[in-house]
Amino acid sequence: MIKNIQILNEYTEIVKASQTTLANLGIYFCNSDTKKADVIDVFVISGGESPSDTTKVVSKLYIPPCETFMFGNEKFILDPGESIGAQAQVGGRVAATVTFTGL
Repeated sequence: MIKNIQILNEYTEIVKASQTTLANLGIYFCNSDTKKADVIDVFVISGGESPSDTTKVVSKLYIPPCETFMFGNEKFILDPGESIGAQAQVGGRVAATVTFTGL
């Protein structure tokens, strides 16, 4: 499965394991703005937690204009209730595309 979502300047959930375990196969962050960069934080959250410094897996990832950052070799297995999300400093410039499958 594939999901696309715009990253806002508040926590934005990218993918969540609802009732089954999910294997994340790849995450792509694309800055489609032609002139301005953005900076994002990425979080992996267990059920009941909130985004915080302890759930952050990437801090202040700089994405230049018209550039894409890809998690290619890094995989996440999400149990029910766990999620991956991001927050942008500005918001509305970076889109996340995630590929995943149920296990």
